[in-house]
Amino acid sequence: MKKQLLTLLSISLFTFCSFSQNVIIPDANFKAYLLANTNINVVNDANITSSEAAAFNGVMSCAALNISDLTGIEAFTGYLYLNCTSNAITSLDLSANIHMQGMLEVGYNPLTSLILPPNITTLKCNNTLLSSLDLSNTPNLTNMWSNMTPFTSINFSNSAALIGMNLDGNHMSTIDLSSLTNLEWIYVTQSTLTELDVSVCPSLNSLTCMMNDYLTVLNVANGNNMSFAPGSFTATSCPLLGCVTVDNVAFSNQVWTSGVDAGVSFSLDCSQVTTLATSLTIEGQSETSTITSLGGTLQIVSTILPSFSASQSLIWGIVSGSSFATLSQTGLLTATGNGVVTVGAMTTDGSGISATTVITISNQVAGINENKVESFKISPNPASTNLDITSASEIESVSIYNLLGSLVQVENTSSFSIESLPKGMYQINVNTSNGIVQSRFVKQ
Repeated sequence: MKKQLLTLLSISLFTFCSFSQNVIIPDANFKAYLLANTNINVVNDANITSSEAAAFNGVMSCAALNISDLTGIEAFTGYLYLNCTSNAITSLDLSANIHMQGMLEVGYNPLTSLILPPNITTLKCNNTLLSSLDLSNTPNLTNMWSNMTPFTSINFSNSAALIGMNLDGNHMSTIDLSSLTNLEWIYVTQSTLTELDVSVCPSLNSLTCMMNDYLTVLNVANGNNMSFAPGSFTATSCPLLGCVTVDNVAFSNQVWTSGVDAGVSFSLDCSQVTTLATSLTIEGQSETSTITSLGGTLQIVSTILPSFSASQSLIWGIVSGSSFATLSQTGLLTATGNGVVTVGAMTTDGSGISATTVITISNQVAGINENKVESFKISPNPASTNLDITSASEIESVSIYNLLGSLVQVENTSSFSIESLPKGMYQINVNTSNGIVQSRFVKQ
C-alpha cells in the first residue's frame, strides 16, 4: 500500500512539474508584487507558476511600484482587472489576456505602445506618451479617458459601444467619429484640433471643447441639440472659432450663448456666415513709436478682433505727416524727414473699423538742405507727361508716392515719364549723393 501511495505521489509531482512551469517575470518589482499576493502565489514560494497565473481571477493593482516591464502578465488568462498606473512602463501587450475585463488603468506611464485586450469596458490612459491607439479589437469599450495623451490618430472603426470619452490635450487636427452612434459625451480641450464634427453622433448630449487655439470649424448639428441639458455645451476660449453649426439657431441663441465667446454666432450653415471685425489696434512693432536712424523703417503691426473675423487684411495710409515718411500697403513705414507721422489703417470687411498710431521721426535730412544740395528743381510742375529733375548733386534714385503713402513709381534717371500716373498730387523723394530731398508735384 505504501508503495502504491509513493507511486501516486511521484506521478502527481511529475505531472505538476511538467505542466506548471515557472512564469518568466524579468522585472524585479513586478515579481515582488506578485509573490507578495497570496491570492496569486498560492504555494508561497519564490516563483509564480503558469498554473497559479492561469488560475487567478481578480484585481491586479500594481500602481506606483517603479515597474518598467510587465512581461509575465500574458500568463494571467483568467478574469483580470489591471491597474498599473504611475510606473515606468514604455510598452504593454495585453492581447493574450482575453478575459481581462472591466476597467483597465495604464495612465501616468511613459507608454509609447499599447495593445489592448478584447473585453475591457473602460480604458484610462491619461498622461502617457502614446501617439496612436487601435480600438478595433475592443468592441465592448464604453468609456475612455486619455487626457493629456498626445494622440495623433485613434481608430474608432469598431467602437459603436462607446458612450463617453475624454480626449483633452490630443495632437490631432481632425477626428473621425462617424462610427460612434452611441456617443453621449465628449471632452476635447487644449488640443490641436482644427475641425470637430459631432453631427455624426446622434446620441450626443454633452460637449466640452474649450481652449482649442486652432479650432475653426465646429459642427454640432446632430439632430439632438434639444436634449443637451443647460451647461452641457461649452466651446469657449477658441480664438479662431467664429460660428457653430447647430440644429436650431433660436434654441442655441437662447440656451448656448454663454457657452461660446463673444462674437461667435450660431447657424444652420456656417459656410454662409461672415463675421465682421469689432476692433482694430495698430502700433509699431515691439511697441516702438520712433524712427531715429537715417532712412530707417518701422513695421506697423495690427490686432484685429475677433481673430476669426473676415477682415484679416487692411488698407494702410498716412493720415498726417506724409512729408516725413512713406508707407507701404504691408504697413512698413520708411522715414524721409524729421517730424511726427500719424499712420492709419482700415478693415476691408465692410465693418468700417479703423485705427491710428503716432510715430516720431528724427535724425533725417529735413526737406531741401541748401548747404548740401545747392540747386534742386522739378519741372514742369504741374506736369502731364514727363518730369525733369535738376540737381547740383548726383541723383541716385527717385521714388514717387501717392498721398496715402503708397509707392507708385521708382526711377534712377533725372528725366522720366509720368503718363501712367492718375491725376492728382504726389510726393517725390530724390535720393542724391548729399542726402534725401523731398518735394511735391501735381499730375494733370
